Amino acid sequence: MYELRSPAAVILTLVSLLSYDVTADDKISACIQRSAYDPEQMRLTTTGNETINLLTISNLHVPTLRSNMFECFSNVNELTIVNNEFSAIDKEAFAKYPRLTSLNMSQNAFNTLLDEGKPVLKTLKQLLRLDLSYNEFRVIQPGSFAGLKNLTELILTNNQIESVQSGALDGLTALEVLDLSQNKINYLQFGVLRHVKCLKFASFKGNQLVNFNRRVFHGLRQLEELDLSANQIVFLQESIFESLINLKVLLLNDNALEILPDRVFSSLEKLEYLSIANNQIKSLQENLFSSLTSVKFINVHSNMVSIVSVELFKYNTKLEEVSFRDNLINFIHEDTFKYNKQLKNLDITNNRINSSFNLKLPQNSTANLYLSENNIENFNLQGNASHLAMCNNSLTEVKDDTFALQPHLTSLFLDHNSIRSIAPKAFFGISHLEELSLNCNLVEKLDPPTFENLKSLNVLDITDIGLRVISEDLLKSQIKLSILRIGSNQLQEIPAGIFSTTNELQYLSLENNKITHLDIKLFKNTPKLSSLYVHDNYIETIEDELLDGLDKLIVLAMQNNRLLEINDRVFSGVPNLERLGLHSNSIYKVSEKAFRGLLFLKVLHLYDNRIKVISSNQFEDNLLLEEIVLRENLIDELPRNTFRYLSMLRILDLSGNSLNRIDGLVFEHCENLKELWLGGNRIKTIDKIGFQTLNNLEMLDLSENIISDLNPGLFQNLTSLKRLYLGSNKIFDLGLVQFEPLINLRVLSLFDNYIEKIENNTFSSNVLLEELYLDENRINKVSSHAFVELGNLRILYLSKNEISELHTNIFIYLESLVELKLDQNNIQKLPEDIFSWQDQLEFLSLSDNILTQLEETTFSVCTKLKVLELNDNKLNSIPDNLFHSLEALEELYLENNRFDQLSEHIFNDNRMLKILNLAANNLTAFDVQKASFVNSLEILDVQKNQLQIIQVPKSLKKLYAQENEINKVFVEQASFHSLETLNLASNNLNRLDKIFKLERLRSLDVSQNNIEDLNIERFYKLPALVHFNISSSGVKTLSGVIHKEHTALEVLDLSKNSITQFDNFIYIFFTSLVKLGVSGNPCVDQEFSENLLLLKSVGTLREDFQLL
Repeated sequence: MYELRSPAAVILTLVSLLSYDVTADDKISACIQRSAYDPEQMRLTTTGNETINLLTISNLHVPTLRSNMFECFSNVNELTIVNNEFSAIDKEAFAKYPRLTSLNMSQNAFNTLLDEGKPVLKTLKQLLRLDLSYNEFRVIQPGSFAGLKNLTELILTNNQIESVQSGALDGLTALEVLDLSQNKINYLQFGVLRHVKCLKFASFKGNQLVNFNRRVFHGLRQLEELDLSANQIVFLQESIFESLINLKVLLLNDNALEILPDRVFSSLEKLEYLSIANNQIKSLQENLFSSLTSVKFINVHSNMVSIVSVELFKYNTKLEEVSFRDNLINFIHEDTFKYNKQLKNLDITNNRINSSFNLKLPQNSTANLYLSENNIENFNLQGNASHLAMCNNSLTEVKDDTFALQPHLTSLFLDHNSIRSIAPKAFFGISHLEELSLNCNLVEKLDPPTFENLKSLNVLDITDIGLRVISEDLLKSQIKLSILRIGSNQLQEIPAGIFSTTNELQYLSLENNKITHLDIKLFKNTPKLSSLYVHDNYIETIEDELLDGLDKLIVLAMQNNRLLEINDRVFSGVPNLERLGLHSNSIYKVSEKAFRGLLFLKVLHLYDNRIKVISSNQFEDNLLLEEIVLRENLIDELPRNTFRYLSMLRILDLSGNSLNRIDGLVFEHCENLKELWLGGNRIKTIDKIGFQTLNNLEMLDLSENIISDLNPGLFQNLTSLKRLYLGSNKIFDLGLVQFEPLINLRVLSLFDNYIEKIENNTFSSNVLLEELYLDENRINKVSSHAFVELGNLRILYLSKNEISELHTNIFIYLESLVELKLDQNNIQKLPEDIFSWQDQLEFLSLSDNILTQLEETTFSVCTKLKVLELNDNKLNSIPDNLFHSLEALEELYLENNRFDQLSEHIFNDNRMLKILNLAANNLTAFDVQKASFVNSLEILDVQKNQLQIIQVPKSLKKLYAQENEINKVFVEQASFHSLETLNLASNNLNRLDKIFKLERLRSLDVSQNNIEDLNIERFYKLPALVHFNISSSGVKTLSGVIHKEHTALEVLDLSKNSITQFDNFIYIFFTSLVKLGVSGNPCVDQEFSENLLLLKSVGTLREDFQLL
């Protein structure tokens, strides 16, 4: 289609297989008629100018881009050829387009820019921008960009590029932007960038780079930004960046760097932003940043740095922001940042700073300081901080002088510590404080002078600090306070005058205390209060005048109290209330006039009470109500006029009551209702005119009732309905349910009924249906045209029925199907072509049937399938090419079948597989190392087979191989292994040598094997081990010596072995041990148990330690 953009610019889009009239300038139109285009495939609109500035070609299904495809537009300036199926370019394709300045060929299938060895773009002398992203390039060959001497921007992101060959970028002398991100490049060789000396931006983000030739960036003196993030770089040559004298941004984050050479940044005097975050760096040399005299931002978060040198930032005088978040820092010298006078943000969150912390901030500067999630017990801060976060530390007290030197502090966060005491004048010196958070501490008591000098305080949070009593004078100075949180304490009462001076208060939370009564004068001086939360208390009554004067109150939350009734006076003082929560009380009576005067009420929640009666005049003043939730009450009848004035109502929830019928006119005036919830009642019948005025209804829930049939015409006017839930009823014949009027239906749930068959054309009028749930019925017959016209259906559940046979063409109309469940039926055989139309299918369950065989082509069309469940059938073999087309498969379940062998080559095309379950078969061998998915597999379950050997690939995270005959374990040779869970119980192992290579292992079960000797010194090889079970394995001796702490082990089960002594098992080194199983060993007697109890009593073992 063509679209007019400006008087001299026309955009052309060629969409194949669409038929439009051609209306254009005569010369262009005549050219089109002579060209290879079919005029019926185009739409052209023009103003009469022969020049087309911007031309777009998309959705063409041809393999080669040829010269005659756009010969009518030789004067085009910008050409976009996106989202086609082109894989090759004719060498003369661009021969006649001298004016082309921008070429976008993204989202195609191109893999080369050469045709018979000649560059296809060489004639584009004026080209400035070239976008080749999202194609299928694997190698960038020399000469690919020959002739593009004016090109300034080259985009090659999201291809499959593994190599950029030397000379590939030759001739690009004007190139300023090079983006090769999100490819598979693992090495950059010298010379590949030698001719792009004008380069200013280069991105190699998201590749597989491990290292570089040390001169790869040589000569790039104009480069300003270099992105090497998200690779696998383990080492940098010291001279790697020596030519980058104008570099301003360097991104090295998300790699595998462990060390940075001393002078690696020595040439980067103009660098302003440096990120080395998310690596494995353990130390930063003292002079590492000494040359970075212009740097403003340094990001080191998520590494393993433990020490920061006092001289590290000495020369970074322009430094504004530093992040050491998520490292292992245990000490920072107080003078570390004394030279950084422009420092604005310092983040040392989540480190290991213990005990005292002292820091001097630069004079004449004001900084934001983040010290949360350490183990700081006390601190001394000198200099000006405006924001201080000390959350999640080990502070136990706040002294009078703690903040004496911080007069400019405006926000202070001390939440989630262990603060037990706050000195009366602890905050006296920070009079400019605007926000203070003390929540989640152990204070229990706050003296009246605590906040006396905080007259600028705007936000105060003292949630969950153990307060039992609160002083009436505590807030007398907080005249500017607008937000106050006092929830989750132990308060039984709130003093009547506590808010006497807080005239600016707008938000107040008192929730989750033990308040039984609110004084009638409590809110007399809070006229601006707009949100009040007193839920989750023990309040039984609301005094009539309690809320009087709160005419700005918008939100009132009183749920989860002990209210019994609501009278007609209590809400008369809050005329502007919009949201009212009264749910989860014990309300049995609501006065007919309870909500009178609430003209602006929009949301009313009364669910989970004991209300039995709703008056016909209950809501007559609440004309703006949009949401009423009355679910889980005892309502058994709705008067005809209950909702007669509620034309604005959008959501009405009456589920979980005792309604047995719906009157024909009860919803008559709810013409704007969008959602109606009636599930979980006792409804047998619904008047045929019950929903006749609900033209805008989009969701109707009638599930969990006792409906057996629905009146004809019940859905007649529900043409806007999108979701209909009829599950868990007693419907047996779908022929009696009229779905024809539901032309906009997207979701239909009929699960858990008594339906026995699905006849032809049952849903033929519901052409927009996307989800259909027919599971848990008694279906034994599905007619061949049951799903006719359901071309938009994405989810179909037919599980838990009695289906034994499926027609070949049953799913022929379901071309959009993404999820299909056929499990728990009686299917014996599948027609060979049954899924021949499901090329969008991603999830398929055929489990729990009685399938004995599958045809080789059964899944050949299902190329997008990600999850396939074939478990719990009677399969004894798999055809060689059954999974051939399933290149996207991620999860495959084959457990509980009858396989005695599976050749690894049947998985040759399933390289993306993450989960494979082969449990409970009769396999004697399966070599996962030979499978194509060896590098992607994360979970392998082969338990309950007859395997003798098991392999552990480096990528595997969980391996379940218990109840086999395994006597050997082979661990792939690699620098690291991902395995976290390993179960080898009930096998024939006599040694564990190989297992100790799995340094990330967290759970290990080798119980019921034949291991006589356990070398406990090997525990240090498994530093992450949390659970270890070696019970009933014939262990006689514990060898080796424990000489240092193991901090992770929590559960160790050595029970039912033959261990005669525990002398070399030194408990003090197992600091996390919670459970120890030793019963059933010869050395365990009463004295042994008493000794362990003694060790627990003196603190050697944890307080929660248990002897199993």
